[in-house]
Amino acid sequence: MWIFEMATITRARVSLLVLAFMTIAIGVQCRSLRTQLRKVTSFQGERKIRIGHVQRRSRREPVSEHDHCALLSAPWTESTPPLGDWGQMYRLKIQSTMSDGPRRAVFPEQPLFRFVRRVYRCCQVGYHCGSVKGIQGGKVGDYNIEFLLGEDVLSAPLEKAEVHFHFSNPQHLNIQPVLPSLEKRGFPTRYRVWLRDGVVELRVDLLALIQALQLVIGGASRGPSVMEMHWVRGLTRPGVIAQKQRPPSLQDTVPVVWGEVNESREGAAPLQPTLELGLALHCSLLDNIAQPCQDYGVHLEHAPFIALTYR
Repeated sequence: MWIFEMATITRARVSLLVLAFMTIAIGVQCRSLRTQLRKVTSFQGERKIRIGHVQRRSRREPVSEHDHCALLSAPWTESTPPLGDWGQMYRLKIQSTMSDGPRRAVFPEQPLFRFVRRVYRCCQVGYHCGSVKGIQGGKVGDYNIEFLLGEDVLSAPLEKAEVHFHFSNPQHLNIQPVLPSLEKRGFPTRYRVWLRDGVVELRVDLLALIQALQLVIGGASRGPSVMEMHWVRGLTRPGVIAQKQRPPSLQDTVPVVWGEVNESREGAAPLQPTLELGLALHCSLLDNIAQPCQDYGVHLEHAPFIALTYR
């Protein structure tokens, strides 16, 4: 009887030991499984967040990547408004770091960031692109914009130079830019325009004018020749100063303030590499009849920026 009870107790102990061992093994496996599931869940969650981010970005930018890239290399359109019909005028002042005077701090705005991202993506998918720099402009009041270009920015050969505007256009008017300083000399104003969600993205070609500024900057060490100075002035100046008799709202501002070089006077002011010019908007309906831009809600959404593409 005593032997039977001892055998029963022994079997019970063995059973308990086996059960305890199985419990420990199952617990270890469960912890391992939970760890693996946590890793998988974390990875899937991260992937979902990334996919969701891409989907939300796609909803914000419904235009295809191909259209964005095609816009970068689209051919220029030449402005054809009636001669002298300048409409709403903006004044652009482009200074180099060689210019004297106070300088305002300017921070890049969203359109410039979007443009840089667009160029980067197009380069990634194989579109031809060179070195591109963006210079953010700063608004001074409603119709004056200032740009500051470093000497290093102006020292390399340029392939393209354009100023980018973003105008609200709720009535979908036909908007054409005009550079009066070019129009008065028979040069066309070249531009590209793109309408999206009631906002017009307007790009105006400034290559010839920026190259004129480069000419003075590059020739500063040796002194620009008389021929170069006349070439720059002939391209960009609207004539002698005495002609400025028109109302300020309709006249082109002084296109280039190089400093007056008076060879018959001692102590003449040196060349100041500052480009000032007017940019006019011609707004019209389908019948091409000019309309006041402000009356139809056309105004600047952001301060414009200059994009320079190097060879």
